[in-house]
Amino acid sequence: MSDRRQEVIEEWKDIAYANIGREFRLMRRHNQFTLRQMAKRVGCCFQTVSAYERGTRRMPLYVMAIYGDTFGASWASMLHDALIGTNDRLLRRVAGNGGSCAGKQII
Repeated sequence: MSDRRQEVIEEWKDIAYANIGREFRLMRRHNQFTLRQMAKRVGCCFQTVSAYERGTRRMPLYVMAIYGDTFGASWASMLHDALIGTNDRLLRRVAGNGGSCAGKQII
């Protein structure tokens, strides 16, 4: 795999986990849950939940399922929406011109 392709993949992962965390943080806040309450549900410390929600630590699927079960939401649907947003953001960043990728080779 080329170095550029690997860089794009790693950048996509970083953006994806940040988007995933943002979606789950919004869900938690909308339901007026604190980090400590969510951490108790997940079975970890609140700092870990905060890191998941900031995207600085990768949120495991079982944690996504706990969020979904806790708030009666489809975690799979939220994950899908976050990943679609990831693709849009990466394309805008790679294009560097507000979103138009016309004539640009991304990978």
